[in-house]
Amino acid sequence: MIAPVAAPLPYLWFKASVFALLAANTGIFLIHGTFSQWLDSLAWLVLLILFELETGWGARTFTRDGVRSIVRAVRLLAACAIVVAAAGYYREQAW
Repeated sequence: MIAPVAAPLPYLWFKASVFALLAANTGIFLIHGTFSQWLDSLAWLVLLILFELETGWGARTFTRDGVRSIVRAVRLLAACAIVVAAAGYYREQAW
């Protein structure tokens, strides 16, 4: 078994900055944007967080069936939210 290698500090800061900026973007859309913009931003942020958790912590966290089912359900809800947001963009003629 290969031992995991710790990521360099600048890379961790970069990832944290991207997550913080995307969270701020979601908050701005919540306050000043349309429902479709907020829902779209939130869904992509959730998918990115799930991707990070699964790739970075997956072997330790997502091995139990209950946790795996919850992650799949959240991923499906986020994907459905993106479809609903796209329909909202179309309805708002923003697309």
